[in-house]
Amino acid sequence: DNLERKRNDYLKFHGIIGINSGSPFDIFQNNCIGKQINYRREYNIKKWNRQVKSFYLQSS
Repeated sequence: DNLERKRNDYLKFHGIIGINSGSPFDIFQNNCIGKQINYRREYNIKKWNRQVKSFYLQSS
């Protein structure tokens, strides 16, 4: 039982389970993951825009 609890604590700490369990750490980790996803999306959009722009400049 103690081992099981330790395993669950480990998994929770590393965000493998219990992401929406509502503890402050889980909420903090969710925010970090959300920010990373948003940052990546923004980066990809900017990269895509640059590629499109250079394509139009070349073809005109």
